Amino acid sequence: MGYFYPGFTWEIDMHAGDLQWRGATSAPFPGYMLIGRGTDFATTLTSASGDIIDQYAERLCGGSDTMYRYKGECRSMGTFDAGTLDGEPVRFKTTVHGPVVGYATVKGKRVAISRKRSSYGRDTLDQLFYRRLSNGQVDDPKSFFKAAAMTPQTFNSFYIDNRHVAEYTSGRLPIRDKRVDPGLPTIGTGKFEWTGFLGDDEHPHGVDPEDGTMTNWNQSPSLGFGAADSDWGKNGSVARVDLLNKNLARLRRGGKWTLASVAAAMNAAATQDVRAIDTVPLLKRLLRSSRAPTPQAQEMLDAMIAWKQRGGSRLDRNLDGTIDDPGAAIMDTSWPRIADAFMAPRVGSQLDELDSLFSRFDAPPGGQYAGWYQYFDRDIRSLLGMDVKQPFANAYCGRGKLGACRRAIWAAIAAAGDVLTAEQGTADPQGWRADANAERIEFVPGLLPTTMRYTNRPTGIQQVISFKRGR
Repeated sequence: MGYFYPGFTWEIDMHAGDLQWRGATSAPFPGYMLIGRGTDFATTLTSASGDIIDQYAERLCGGSDTMYRYKGECRSMGTFDAGTLDGEPVRFKTTVHGPVVGYATVKGKRVAISRKRSSYGRDTLDQLFYRRLSNGQVDDPKSFFKAAAMTPQTFNSFYIDNRHVAEYTSGRLPIRDKRVDPGLPTIGTGKFEWTGFLGDDEHPHGVDPEDGTMTNWNQSPSLGFGAADSDWGKNGSVARVDLLNKNLARLRRGGKWTLASVAAAMNAAATQDVRAIDTVPLLKRLLRSSRAPTPQAQEMLDAMIAWKQRGGSRLDRNLDGTIDDPGAAIMDTSWPRIADAFMAPRVGSQLDELDSLFSRFDAPPGGQYAGWYQYFDRDIRSLLGMDVKQPFANAYCGRGKLGACRRAIWAAIAAAGDVLTAEQGTADPQGWRADANAERIEFVPGLLPTTMRYTNRPTGIQQVISFKRGR
């Protein structure tokens, strides 16, 4: 949700009639719990980014940009008046599918592009879910699933009590014509319409996994479950949730955690760089037994490996305005060059265009949610002959040639070394530091001049809770 001032969410301890809960609420949820705990359970959620929006290519007719063909008829577009913005009127055209968001050309013919959202006109039905969480109607996984299925929005919602943990991914998920590619615009003539919506029991959901844990940091909750067309990083082979999972594994004692160790895992994950944890080990494996182009390039790789071994932190512990570990500076400058080096053999001159759709890295103060480190993982593991469940159809780094890939990656690291030497005034990688102040978090919409040190933590509310009994 980002960081807001005034806050988008605030904490309430609610005791009014059948409303018995404590947690976070927000302006759209007056009196109802968004994240928090009831009398004997707790709940939270992450954004699921399910695929509930499609674009339609509307065939124009009548020699007009405002007439389109649907089910054999040439129809006039509607006009929606959305009022004013900064004193200017806001109006747009609509078709049977939804707002017209632009125009394009298909085989030389002009088409209108409209957008259809399954939750349109149903947004307030969220209240049904949160009301049930708040008024005592939820007391076990079954009643939780029933409540969560009421919202048309796409969330991964979680439940825990003294006996169970459960998850349900909600959303009004359309069933598409089998001839349609869900990632591409649909022909809007009426021949390829949605045929219904996924049934409640068909959504990703589960209770009490074998190891007793569920972790989610906005990644896809289930194999084979598609993400929104614009969410290119949802189903990556690696993701920032790896930080949380690996810290939990590190702190597990006798198969269990204390409340303190759970909080410690969260705090550690909030200060790490996912590239240090997921990408550096692959860099090490890729480049071992190969010769660095310069001694400095080898020192840079060694520094990144040492950074990973120390935990991959981006902390400025001594508050001097720089990140303590030189590995952060090396990775920050090397990564854009590494990303281009391994993708260029296939993507070529369209690297920046791809970056505009799916960034090379969601760098701090961003949330490190996604980036080409996810492509790097799948491509390099395939190149090294490691197990990859769903390998890419194309080999990217070196076009599948190990030697060419190694040379490209080493050249990228060496080029970053030249830049850092010039910027930092020393050729010694141990003396390089990244600017910690540059990634301080600002509060939207800018009313508060105060900033805070970078932390990749939830922006709503965090809970570490135990239960002794239930209803």
